[in-house]
Amino acid sequence: MILNWHTTKKDALLIGRIVKRAVKMFPQLSAQDMGMDITAVHLHGCPLKLGELLKAPDFDFAHDLYGIRRHIDRKTGKFRVAFCPRYARESNECGTRNSECGMKALSIRQPWAWAILYAGKRIENRTWSTNYRGPLLIHAAKGMTSRELCDAEIFIGNLSDTPMLFPECLKRGGIVGKCELVEIFKPGEYCATECSPAALNESRVWWDYHQYGWLLDKVEPLPFYPCRGRQGLFEVDYGTH
Repeated sequence: MILNWHTTKKDALLIGRIVKRAVKMFPQLSAQDMGMDITAVHLHGCPLKLGELLKAPDFDFAHDLYGIRRHIDRKTGKFRVAFCPRYARESNECGTRNSECGMKALSIRQPWAWAILYAGKRIENRTWSTNYRGPLLIHAAKGMTSRELCDAEIFIGNLSDTPMLFPECLKRGGIVGKCELVEIFKPGEYCATECSPAALNESRVWWDYHQYGWLLDKVEPLPFYPCRGRQGLFEVDYGTH
């Protein structure tokens, strides 16, 4: 496939300024490669809001550039996985969703689901990975043992000043919040990442380096909606209830 590289003068100027900011933030990046990656994505299925991206907060800016660089197929200019830049225009090929109906969900045992929502936990440890990136509902699993609660309470207490709820106050067996799955790091990958978001520096204390580290952002509690959880990622029509 022959890629189209003909952008408008306005877009070319914005891409150049985006690249300049990216290289300033991450000196190890190649300006030429970054510019080509942004241009290819912008012209081949996932047009970007270049002006808004240029002015984006550092974390959002890093999220989009890191995701583009990590997930682009340079032969087609499209993404190899369901990655959706935050500053993408509305496009089905970008994986943009306009509602919470049929959102993907991940079941997490308590009190770890609570820690994500209220104690600053932004890394979810898993023994498996997925190609999916984007909005994610947080499902609080129904099961929770006294031993799990005790161990987690000690661990969370060492990392957060937020007092944990009594066990009977922890919602279980339903949707309790939502977030965005930004990236997944392979076991031990942190030191090898080329352009990891700055938030990872604050979140890595939650990471078990022997497992996959799911980096979460835009965490928000939701009204409790009881539903059955499942293994892996699963669909929940939360927005229709």
